[in-house]
Amino acid sequence: MPPNIANIALHGLHLAIVAGAGVGWLFCETRLATLGLQGVIALSWVVIGPLAGKPFGYCLITDLQWRVRRGIGLSERAGGYVKYLLDGASGRDLDAALVDRWTLRAFAASIAANLTLLAVYGWC
Repeated sequence: MPPNIANIALHGLHLAIVAGAGVGWLFCETRLATLGLQGVIALSWVVIGPLAGKPFGYCLITDLQWRVRRGIGLSERAGGYVKYLLDGASGRDLDAALVDRWTLRAFAASIAANLTLLAVYGWC
């Protein structure tokens, strides 16, 4: 796959993951799949990253995308994918630690919402 297409495909995958984990719990039909996706994300952040010598919050897809971007001559981005999106949308260089804290809070809230709805309404 040509690098530019790989970069675009990774953006699409990233956006689908962020959207799915963030709002997939809103829909009865996707709650169980969303819980699985949230579990994989948590596993990557908490287990895989530290085992691979990476910091908390490590994402294999972000790592791959940054490699692709370097390969096509685009500047490497500091911080995670959410920071990259927010920097691009705001035109500012936001504080990486602040973005990470809010990303973690939003992720935890989406898990809590999903688990609450699953407990109240069942597996649909």
